[in-house]
Amino acid sequence: MPAEELLRALELEGTAAGAMLAPGGCDERVPGIAAELDRCVDRLVAGVAEQPTPYTQTMYVDLLMGLTLTAESLRARHSGDGASAVRHAAKASECLTRVSMQDMRIG
Repeated sequence: MPAEELLRALELEGTAAGAMLAPGGCDERVPGIAAELDRCVDRLVAGVAEQPTPYTQTMYVDLLMGLTLTAESLRARHSGDGASAVRHAAKASECLTRVSMQDMRIG
């Protein structure tokens, strides 16, 4: 897994979380952030095979799912579907909570 790509994805996830928590709704950057998260996931998906154990492969998939669900949450919030945005954000958080970066093979 390219470490730079992972760092970019995590940076975007943090930006997305900030955008979702911003008072007054989402700003105009939200669709672009969601699209960039999708592109990061597309580039990172091959990293599943690089993980040394089934346990770390599962964590890696949780990472990818968390990023994907974050993008979905952004899109839902941007389109005015607050309930779906909250549901996707909660599921993203569950996935990302299961990830331990020190256990995965990065780089």
